[in-house]
Amino acid sequence: MKRAGSKELFIYNDKTRAWAISSGGGTEVQYHINFDNKEIGYGLGFNTQYVQFKNNMSSVEYMKPFADAYIYLLEKKDETIVKLKDAGFHFMFGEENELINLENNRYLLFGDTIEVT
Repeated sequence: MKRAGSKELFIYNDKTRAWAISSGGGTEVQYHINFDNKEIGYGLGFNTQYVQFKNNMSSVEYMKPFADAYIYLLEKKDETIVKLKDAGFHFMFGEENELINLENNRYLLFGDTIEVT
């Protein structure tokens, strides 16, 4: 697994896609950004897609603490989650309830878009 270096913030090495993720983001919440059709999309990605690990944990086991933290804040009506939702953040890929029972090979994105003129 690759970790972000001092000169690297996002991995954007595939010209066929319009998005980039934080480098090293295979076993933690990913920062996602994209630019497509005069629109910038951004958010937090919960990724349970397979990444080759050095130990026996599954991608779901790596992501579960982050999903649990989000669910906890949601249930407590945490000010940050409320403000993000009020500002238009929503699940752009997947659905919020999928965080409760994570499955392998899923990508859930909680984010928003900004129109660029």
